[in-house]
Amino acid sequence: MGDNLGHVVLGAKLVDVGAIPAFLATGLAGVSYRRFLAWVVPATVVRAALLVGIGWAVGGRLASELADRPWILVVAGLGVGLGLVAGRALWVRAATSRKENVCAS
Repeated sequence: MGDNLGHVVLGAKLVDVGAIPAFLATGLAGVSYRRFLAWVVPATVVRAALLVGIGWAVGGRLASELADRPWILVVAGLGVGLGLVAGRALWVRAATSRKENVCAS
């Protein structure tokens, strides 16, 4: 990993295609690049720190387990993804229901 860190980071950035629609919409909405960076840079730094921290904290304990059963990463990733999607759906549903319940007097 140490010798190939650049390749790993570039590969991860190329795979991060989920951000493309959001970034395109941001540009189409006319958001300034400075404002865009003011949100993206801190969010990226925090995300990277959390993920590297988790890897550092539990990586050594899980390395042999993951070598024997690499499918655990896929299952865990799907579980986290589904949990985030479900949480977002509940959040949007709650926000929509609050807007509908506001009295327009």
